[in-house]
Amino acid sequence: MKHLLRIRALPGLAYLGLSWFLLLWLNFELPASPIVHFLVLPVLMLMSGLGAALVWQRGCRCD
Repeated sequence: MKHLLRIRALPGLAYLGLSWFLLLWLNFELPASPIVHFLVLPVLMLMSGLGAALVWQRGCRCD
């Protein structure tokens, strides 16, 4: 049963891993600009929130 829960949580973990990798990488690679602050970073933060929600919804089953 726990193996099935881990498989169901994989998409959320993938979103979390990808978004945090991109956030950290872009933080050190891109120069400060309005496009980065108002477009790229909020999209990656929303992607991180989506990943956390998927992990909670599919992996926890606390309901």
